[in-house]
Amino acid sequence: MKNYLITAVIITAFLSCEKKTNDKFIGYIVCKEYVPEHYGTNNKVIYQEATFAPHIAAGAIAASNAARQRRNREYEENEKHFDSEWTIWVANKHRVISKEIDSLSYLKLKCGDKVEIKN
Repeated sequence: MKNYLITAVIITAFLSCEKKTNDKFIGYIVCKEYVPEHYGTNNKVIYQEATFAPHIAAGAIAASNAARQRRNREYEENEKHFDSEWTIWVANKHRVISKEIDSLSYLKLKCGDKVEIKN
């Protein structure tokens, strides 16, 4: 009887454990983008710095292009003041993601650096 009770406690302990989810994205910076502070859409300037382009699945490229088009539409709809933006594009063999960062991190990071981003 005692063995059954110990076995039941051990099984309950194992079943109550949560599976760890991998919420980190590890990849290499393939592009850095800086949009200075501006008014409206007519004088928007984008500065990009890129090193190399790894082979990425077509679906990932389409998703990142859709995000860029959505962001451009927002710029066109709003004729007002926009703050500066610093964005890095991080890629691994599965997909490409963009992440907005602060100016100090933008200056510190270089294209080709390996980074780990929390989703």
